[in-house]
Amino acid sequence: MSRLVLTDDTGGWFGPMALEDMPNFFETYLCDPNAPYCGFQSWDDYFTRQLRPGARPVECLEDNGVINSACESTVYCIANNVKERDSFWLKGQPYSLRDMFHDDPFTNLFPNQWPRYQDEDDTWSLFFAIASSHKWLTG
Repeated sequence: MSRLVLTDDTGGWFGPMALEDMPNFFETYLCDPNAPYCGFQSWDDYFTRQLRPGARPVECLEDNGVINSACESTVYCIANNVKERDSFWLKGQPYSLRDMFHDDPFTNLFPNQWPRYQDEDDTWSLFFAIASSHKWLTG
């Protein structure tokens, strides 16, 4: 039932207007445009869709000054020199590192000791667009 909107009908997620907002969708994601629902088994399957090999290249692996995003997103906010109890906003709510890491004992290792960035303790917030995949890719 949840995948009924995954059609190429006028109001469907693969309709003309939707595909204007998702250029190269079929070239970027593992799916079958000829299969029912493009081969997605559920709405969740669609939102956590897999990338085709090579669709998101990873650059400068040896350069610790380069951040490769693990998800489809746009930079929303960058905060510099963040301390354990500093507040910054996520989804309209104030958070601290302590909140984000749920009081994990290793939280205190982030500020002032992050091994790759000796002089900076930065965070960045990312915004997921509604049409973006919501899968976090690592490794």
